[in-house]
Amino acid sequence: MADAPKPSTSHATHVKTEKEEQLVCVICMYGESTTKGNEVILGCGCRFHQLCIQMLFDLAIKSERYYPARCGHRDVFPVEGNIIDAVGGETIEKYENKQAEYSCVDRLYCCNKSCRAFIPPAARSNGLGRCVEKDCHGVTCTSCGKENHMDECVKDPNEIALERLVSERGWQRCRNCGRVWDLRSGCNDVE
Repeated sequence: MADAPKPSTSHATHVKTEKEEQLVCVICMYGESTTKGNEVILGCGCRFHQLCIQMLFDLAIKSERYYPARCGHRDVFPVEGNIIDAVGGETIEKYENKQAEYSCVDRLYCCNKSCRAFIPPAARSNGLGRCVEKDCHGVTCTSCGKENHMDECVKDPNEIALERLVSERGWQRCRNCGRVWDLRSGCNDVE
């Protein structure tokens, strides 16, 4: 009796096994067979390529919009063990410094245009903020954000124009941070 013909595999679809499903990076959605570095596995089961997780932390450092770094379950990353190994101590230090900046209500930045580093509250006293960056010795007025000066703070013409626009358009300032918001829809309460 002849053997039954084997089905053609040229048109067959591949069904992923449970093991293969778990090996997908939450960010790039590629499996472990890519050249994106070692895999990092969180306690929740989310998996990341080392390069992808580095990119995630770099984005969180550059933009408050991406802070804090989160996993696929939208949980905040625990900054410990394998995360520190994957991202590196220097990046983690910058990331943790951003937490202080992003949580600060009264933000002040260095007046030196080539620096513009955040000046933490601990580096401010007597109406002056001293830049904490190694190569910068900028001293910034805490009232106006300009270079240290002896006389009264002078408002920038652009700030005056912004205040006029805020008043004309009926925009609001956040009670906590003072940022201007243009509400287009939703709740009228700005917090």
